[in-house]
Amino acid sequence: MDNTEKTLQLPKKTFLFVGMLFALVGIAVLIGALVFTTSHVSKLNSFKRVQATVVEWQYKGTSDNGNSMYSEVVEYSVDGKTYTAVNNSSSNSPNRIGSKMEIAYNPEHPEEYIFVSSNTILIIVLFAIGVLFPLAGISLVVKYVKDYRGFKRAQAEMYDDGQDCNEEESSEADA
Repeated sequence: MDNTEKTLQLPKKTFLFVGMLFALVGIAVLIGALVFTTSHVSKLNSFKRVQATVVEWQYKGTSDNGNSMYSEVVEYSVDGKTYTAVNNSSSNSPNRIGSKMEIAYNPEHPEEYIFVSSNTILIIVLFAIGVLFPLAGISLVVKYVKDYRGFKRAQAEMYDDGQDCNEEESSEADA
């Protein structure tokens, strides 16, 4: 095979750019997850926990598979005053009306609350994205670097082969 038949293509920079984008998005999500988790844990440690009673469900829409999604509406009492809270999470099978759910409220502002167990899945998903996206991004950048090095190596070999051919031709012409 002579050098004119060999064609080299520079690796597509798409891998580099998408890899860097994935890594940056993943790092941003990971930082957001850390901030969210720190805030959530801080509230759990400083807020007072109480059992709230599910009094109704609030319709939140339909899931991708067609199930109706609901959030629990609960009531809790602080110093004789009743407060209402709506769960941020929704489900197609919410806790039954009359059942108890643990919430934590701010003792200085009892209307400020968080549901104790409702953010666990969100935190796990955020951390998973925050870890998987940078890993995917790094693997795309590594692929680009490997392809680029292979391109440079092949380019050097083509150049060397061409140089060797020219030397052979010139020594034959001298003879």
